[in-house]
Amino acid sequence: MALNPGQVAYLEVSDDDGTSYSPVGKLDNVTLNINAGEIEAPHYDDDGWTPYLDGKKDATIEFSAKLDIDDPGQDILLGNYFDGDEIKAKWAMVEGTGNPEYEALVTVTSASQESPDNDVQMLTGTLRIREKPSVTEQT
Repeated sequence: MALNPGQVAYLEVSDDDGTSYSPVGKLDNVTLNINAGEIEAPHYDDDGWTPYLDGKKDATIEFSAKLDIDDPGQDILLGNYFDGDEIKAKWAMVEGTGNPEYEALVTVTSASQESPDNDVQMLTGTLRIREKPSVTEQT
């Protein structure tokens, strides 16, 4: 199994239904969180074991970036947080030909601008993935 060195591949966002994408610049970290719910099914007999059925799935992308007020990708994220318009995101966790790239509708569910004294300002936030992502291979 190939180990991947820690790297931020890319996160791009679109406010025109995926016609054009803007990279979110100055990224420090991107974390993909995927959860699958379970539904206990006690009506099934499973030799004394509690059986579970698949439940609903949900996923989020957490990001942090150095704040850049001139960055078009960051501008789309902050705009979505305040106006609630739909945006699309395209991301990859490992960059390179043949690796998966994902695309889905997302909503910014949290955003935070840090303003430390005499230090780099940061933009952090969470994107809620609102549909099953489409998967393609990077070219």
